[in-house]
Amino acid sequence: MSSRRLRRVGRPQSGSGGFTLVELVVAMGLFAMLLAVLMTAVVGMEENLRKTQGIADASDQARLAFDRLDRQLRYATAVNRPVLVGQNWYLDFSTLNMSGSKECRQWRLDSAGQLMQQRSWTGTPAIAPAWVTAASGVVNDPASQQPFVFVGADAQHPTQQVVVDLVVQRGAKPPGHAETRATLVARNTDPTTVTNGDNNGDGVSDQQVCQELPRS
Repeated sequence: MSSRRLRRVGRPQSGSGGFTLVELVVAMGLFAMLLAVLMTAVVGMEENLRKTQGIADASDQARLAFDRLDRQLRYATAVNRPVLVGQNWYLDFSTLNMSGSKECRQWRLDSAGQLMQQRSWTGTPAIAPAWVTAASGVVNDPASQQPFVFVGADAQHPTQQVVVDLVVQRGAKPPGHAETRATLVARNTDPTTVTNGDNNGDGVSDQQVCQELPRS
């Protein structure tokens, strides 16, 4: 009887076997592959979120600069043709302040600092006013992406206009880019405004306003 019991105990019971070493290695390999795929997807989502946020921030920066320049330029009495000095683009124009005196306004794209800046003055100040930053991360190529384009007043365009084209970059890894382009109108100008003329074709207004300070 004891021999029967021994034989019965020695039989393998169905469903009681565990994982073999090969099966365990294969399962771990599959889990590692699945984990790698999931991690890649998560990293991709994070990059897309950062880029989307960067684009939103860049658009906000461009909009702030456009709004501020538009508020000033719409009341301009004369607009100089933009000029490139070194690697920086400058836009000068005059307005009338509350007392009726001429106020000069100057905008520049500081290419090295990637800054859109502005300053203003009346008369000829002894000390040049400090630049105030209107937007950062402006990455226009000064040679191929001119930020300011002058449109003179004539029969087709009864007022002077400035086409503003800004390329703004914000964020990192990867950065978000936003290019914004708009035409701003100087409502107090007309075809007789002195800065319209460029008879020698050098791209600079023959008779300029707001040259009291150097472009630097």
